Amino acid sequence: METILSSIIWRFLRWLPPFFLRRLFSKEWLARHIYIDIRPRNTSVQIIQPDCPAVKIYLDVKNNTHYHIEIDRLIINFIYGIEMTKMYHLKREAFKPGEARWLYIEGNIDYNQFKLLPFQYEHNSSHCQLNILAECNCKIHNFTIEKTLEGINPEINNAHLLKTANKAFELDGAIKRATTQL
Repeated sequence: METILSSIIWRFLRWLPPFFLRRLFSKEWLARHIYIDIRPRNTSVQIIQPDCPAVKIYLDVKNNTHYHIEIDRLIINFIYGIEMTKMYHLKREAFKPGEARWLYIEGNIDYNQFKLLPFQYEHNSSHCQLNILAECNCKIHNFTIEKTLEGINPEINNAHLLKTANKAFELDGAIKRATTQL
């Protein structure tokens, strides 16, 4: 019922001039009504390793405003204990009012971060999050969305290799400590 009333009211308000609509719909209001989350929650982040380490993310984006919105760019920091990778989606994505779509984003993990992945998997696996920065454009405002998604449980391909690599890493550290003490 609420959506029917809002669509009827919006038909009457659509003819208003843009300067009036800017006061009615602020940048903050527009940013709050763009939904960005991972799809489905807790299972759409994947870490691929060991050959060519990468992170794959599926984002669910919904435009809950009355305007055509264009996401100009997305910058995503993937944190798994430490910052593993920074991903960029520079393709402009246009969304009609009420439209929902999934975006696929992939980023490579640098070698230095990949060396720390077994330790993070063993000790900091509960600290996984995405920091999202989205630059958006529409008819009345250009605005930015900043969001942190927490509680992510990534699916890790070949996770058994991380356990053995962490044991080897800890054993190597113990040997180095023992030799320095002698």
